Amino acid sequence: MAAQQKEHKKTPVIIQIPADKPTHRYQSNIIKTNPTSLLVEAPYHEGRLVGAKRNQEVGLVMLLSDKEYTFSCRILDIATRPYPLWLLTKPDKPQRVVPRERLYQVEVLQPVIGWFSAKPKNLVPFNMRDVSGSGAHLRASSIPGAVRPLLREEEMMWVKFKLREGEYEVPTRIKGINRQPTFTEVSLEFVGLSQQEREKIVHETFELQRTQLKQLSEMRGEREDEPEEPEEPSPEEQPAR
Repeated sequence: MAAQQKEHKKTPVIIQIPADKPTHRYQSNIIKTNPTSLLVEAPYHEGRLVGAKRNQEVGLVMLLSDKEYTFSCRILDIATRPYPLWLLTKPDKPQRVVPRERLYQVEVLQPVIGWFSAKPKNLVPFNMRDVSGSGAHLRASSIPGAVRPLLREEEMMWVKFKLREGEYEVPTRIKGINRQPTFTEVSLEFVGLSQQEREKIVHETFELQRTQLKQLSEMRGEREDEPEEPEEPSPEEQPAR
């Protein structure tokens, strides 16, 4: 009887290239932890294997408990069998720790495209309900059957959306799902944002809120300034012909 290979629980991570700036972000999984190294799945982008070389520095973003940790690692080796793998140096101390705090959310109605790395060609059209520097709430009228099994809590999902001053393509983690007969709502938290990106989104949300409050105030002022329509006189008050 052949010995069965021990299966290791996969830990989802985000790989950043270069290590110090999230210029490019890719989803991966840690499949084995050794005393001095980590074995991760080589990431793909748009169906193609991400190019890398030995001794290259990469960033590794992990979600542990209520914090997001960013580590710097080095590629020790690259394997192609049984499938593409990277052997990374095991990180010691995190370069950055971000508490997973909830920031003020602003109502925003914007189209969003979502997808899963396992099914990159199956795009899911969402409508954004609100957004903050920490995450967003989305709604979809329908979910394609191919990705429906992937839509579950703690799963990683990529989203692409526009705000006033920029376009964002970021990985997220699904924190909640509300399935209804005519729509599905998803609560997401952003993963691996740089401090600059997070501050930019926060700035944009406050600008959006300021604009919305100004528009609401102007609408109320116009209503107050509108002349009241004269009431139609009762039959008793109408002049006789």
